[in-house]
Amino acid sequence: MRKITHADNFFRYRYQLEVDHIDFKSTNHRANNLQFLTPQENSARSNSRPCRIWEKGKDDAKIKYRSVTAAANAMGYSYMTVHRILTNNTYKNWCGEYI
Repeated sequence: MRKITHADNFFRYRYQLEVDHIDFKSTNHRANNLQFLTPQENSARSNSRPCRIWEKGKDDAKIKYRSVTAAANAMGYSYMTVHRILTNNTYKNWCGEYI
């Protein structure tokens, strides 16, 4: 039986790739819509998605942001809070959507 070494773990996890949906639609599994990215590339791509966020009940006041990071900075929230607004479509007083 072969002993697993530190080097084995290094190479196993260092080059792990993730599948990314180019159109951001996770139900579209066509080959021309998929690309392989490192976890860092995938995270950067997700953070750069444009989005719209507005207060509940104020649909006419939707604010467009060029990225999730820009929205977080403008709103004074963390990236994770803005991500929750966008993925759950509601968070406390806020609604949001990816564009």
